[in-house]
Order: sequence, then C-alpha cells, then structure tokens
Amino acid sequence: SRGIALPWGLVRDAIEASAVSRWLRLSDGSGPVACGYEASGGLLLERPVDEPEPYRVEPPAPVGAVLEGEQIQDLAEQIPKLLSASAGADLRFHVRVVLDGDLPHGDRSAVDQLLAEVSTDLKASPETDDRK
Repeated sequence: SRGIALPWGLVRDAIEASAVSRWLRLSDGSGPVACGYEASGGLLLERPVDEPEPYRVEPPAPVGAVLEGEQIQDLAEQIPKLLSASAGADLRFHVRVVLDGDLPHGDRSAVDQLLAEVSTDLKASPETDDRK
C-alpha cells in the first residue's frame, strides 16, 4: 500500500525469503539483497520464468545469546567501546524480549509501554525460545 513506510530490514527479509522460496530472483545487474537502505535502489527483482523447484526452508542458525537483565546492563556499558571498535561500521543489535510466564493483559501492556520508550518496534512476546 502506498504511503506506508516499512522498515528496510523487514522488507529485505521478505525479499530474501522470496528469493529462497524461488518466488522472486535477482535480475542481471542487480545489487545484492544484503545491503543497506541507501543501496536498495540498486535491487532489480523479477519473477522466474522457469518452473521453480520445490523449495525447502531451512531454519536459520541461531545467533546471539540469551541474556538476563544484568547482562543487558553489562552490554549497555560496553556500547561506547563497541561503537569505537566497530570503526564506523553499521553496528546494530537485533533484540527480542521474551516473557516466561503468563501476565495479566494490563501488566503485559505496561511492559510493552516501557519497551516502546526504547523503540516502538519492541514488544514482549510469550516464551517460545527453545535455546534456554
């Protein structure tokens, strides 16, 4: 739909999933999908003209770590050093907040409201992480 700005990371993930499932492919002369928003104008996509093979989606390899609250505080203290050590590279953190246990709706809303003060995209999800 026009007029709605979507986060580039979400769009990029959808394009990558479409390429893996062979619904779309990169045209000749296209830039890579794994690019920043600034280079996204160089992406040229097309629908494959040949019959796509059946696809299988392999789950992504788990990355990162499960951190407790005090470890998040430790990480926050390291951010200035991480920014310096990354030497101007686009350093980002992919964060998922998981609540282990049931909360009444009002309490869950309060948690989400606090998370929204950091980012409106950040919400608490129910416990589904099998890497515990």
